Amino acid sequence: MEDKVMKKSISILLLLALCVTLFSGCASNNSDAPEREYHTVTDMAGNEVELPVNIERISCMSATCETALVAMGQADKMICTSTFASGDFSFTYKVFPELNDVEKVKGGLSNEELIARGVDVVFVKSKSNVDKLKEAGITPFYLEFNNIEQTKESITLLGEIFNVPDIANAYIGYIDEYLPMIQERLANIPDEEKITVYAPLLRSSDNTIFNTYDPSHISTEMFDACGAYVITQDIEFPDHHGIITE
Repeated sequence: MEDKVMKKSISILLLLALCVTLFSGCASNNSDAPEREYHTVTDMAGNEVELPVNIERISCMSATCETALVAMGQADKMICTSTFASGDFSFTYKVFPELNDVEKVKGGLSNEELIARGVDVVFVKSKSNVDKLKEAGITPFYLEFNNIEQTKESITLLGEIFNVPDIANAYIGYIDEYLPMIQERLANIPDEEKITVYAPLLRSSDNTIFNTYDPSHISTEMFDACGAYVITQDIEFPDHHGIITE
């Protein structure tokens, strides 16, 4: 009887020892996992944002920002973008057709979906979205592409974020080289010979042909640089866009 009790006790002790060994091994494996390295980058709203040095998953809420990310070589990291960034509106999709596989969501993914998918950063163009994402424990980064100078600043920041300053400098260098050249060549077009242009803002199905941009938008700058006259260039809208009625 004593032998049976002794054998049973030994078996229990061996089982406990095995469990301790297994748990110790698990703890060792977890501690050996490399910790992610982070750096701090200040966004265009003045927020200091802590980001992984090696970003793996991006959500983007701006078609303009999406195009910039493609040019910066980061297309494979995007898991979601806005519905406005569709093949019908962007030449980018003709050059990079694989972007058709990136999910398009009106207004962006929900906070729960962003968290579930392990998104490292959400690039936003609306300051109102920044606090909402922060409160949900999601990392937002605010960029602006409303005009040429803002676009250049955003490109510089993306170059810093993804550690591709050479690509960012080449991107900006292209703008700085060719924009003045175009402006110089078209500077002497008489006003009466300029092409008249109207740019509708078809950001969603809720917009109509009468929704348009105000003079501060990059589209007005680009048309002007190309020697065109934008019919809304003297109309001021309160939110950088509005409805033209006449």
